[in-house]
Amino acid sequence: MAGEAHFSEVFFDNVKVPKNMLVGEKNRGWYQITPQLDYERSGIERVMANYILFEELINYVKETGRAKDLTVRNKLADLRVEFEVGKLLVYRTAYILDQGKVPNYESALAKTYCTEFEQRLSNVAVNMLGLHGLLRPESKWAPLNGWAAMDYLFAPGFTLQAGTSEILRNVVAIRGLGLPAR
Repeated sequence: MAGEAHFSEVFFDNVKVPKNMLVGEKNRGWYQITPQLDYERSGIERVMANYILFEELINYVKETGRAKDLTVRNKLADLRVEFEVGKLLVYRTAYILDQGKVPNYESALAKTYCTEFEQRLSNVAVNMLGLHGLLRPESKWAPLNGWAAMDYLFAPGFTLQAGTSEILRNVVAIRGLGLPAR
């Protein structure tokens, strides 16, 4: 939607790997790679990637005099609380990594929360900016250099990359809460 591609699927058919190049056990590739997903999902970029948009939105609200609007204030305060919670989840995951453990359900929890926060942030930003918030960076009338519009267009992908929120909720349910697999 945003005119860029940041992730995709690649399929290899009829590939032969020499025995001396095999990583892990034959036909166990999924089990070899799944711990890597825990590391991929654990990064602080999950919560920080769009923080500049948040700060710019706060500045915009102050500059335009909308800072006195109670609805605007409450939405921004809610986003700040959510941002701080996301940071704590990511820090907890980093602590587990620092202990030499695999942050299995913790990284799934942090990634789910943080990418859904990113979606809420872009939605709030576009709504606060009004119709001009939908203008892309190439428009001279785009507030915040068009970041809100681009973020909004990228937002559906946030909860798809590195595992969908639905898959990650199952990881939390099974590995974090000990619930049976469905």
